[in-house]
Amino acid sequence: MTRWEYAELTLSRADEYSYPQPDAGTRGPAWSRVPPEHDPTQRLLHRVVPTLWWKGPGGQAEEVTREGEDAVDYLNRVGGEGWEAVTARERIFPVQSELYWGSTIVVYLLKRERAE
Repeated sequence: MTRWEYAELTLSRADEYSYPQPDAGTRGPAWSRVPPEHDPTQRLLHRVVPTLWWKGPGGQAEEVTREGEDAVDYLNRVGGEGWEAVTARERIFPVQSELYWGSTIVVYLLKRERAE
């Protein structure tokens, strides 16, 4: 009888906002998950920040985000360790204000044969 162990890979994408800040120097703009008070005289900057979380068979979650890597890259990497994707589900968490903002989470369920 085959025994399986399971893990989850969670990809969260959160919107962040900022107004250009000419005096920010090398730090760049100050980003926030909550849109600042709307100022129609300024252009609002927007970016999407991806974060990957791995929750292995032991139940401990750890952030595994690497610069320039997305969920497919990570799935390919753990595929070399015997993990295969079983399901993927997406949830969108919208929040309404003067400007739309929110986040999206994709949860991948993975399995591999348990070594005896």
